[in-house]
Amino acid sequence: MTIQTRVALEAAPETHWLDTGYRVAVTGPGPIGSFVAWVQPNAGPPLHVHYGEDEAIHVLDGAAEFWLDGAVGRLGPGEGIFLPRGIPHTFRVVSPHTARLLGVVTPGGFEGFFAAAAAAGVGPHDGAALQAFGDGWRVEFLSPSPWLARG
Repeated sequence: MTIQTRVALEAAPETHWLDTGYRVAVTGPGPIGSFVAWVQPNAGPPLHVHYGEDEAIHVLDGAAEFWLDGAVGRLGPGEGIFLPRGIPHTFRVVSPHTARLLGVVTPGGFEGFFAAAAAAGVGPHDGAALQAFGDGWRVEFLSPSPWLARG
């Protein structure tokens, strides 16, 4: 069996996007990609939908509240969630300190999004530019955030 996924044997550079530090652990193209994220309290990604990959997130440290297609659940260390493609989702860190998360995407490739978004300077401050950028990654950014209604 031939596996095309490359393992980052050397420490990958850390990138920062939206109050979060990211370091790619496994990169594609291939069956999976993975990254570790350090997310600040009350931070998380905009509400979005992946059309090209499934995602799983495992909480290593801290706590986060996940929103998946209207259902909300709080996860702490050792807990994880599967986020299937085509289903809107987001999360926010609810612990008083930085949360550390392990993300896995299948197929691989999306793990490169964070460094590319940071380099392009896109974010929720310019929704049109963020969506135009997201189109190239097969991700749609939705609004408003479910957290606005919940506080």
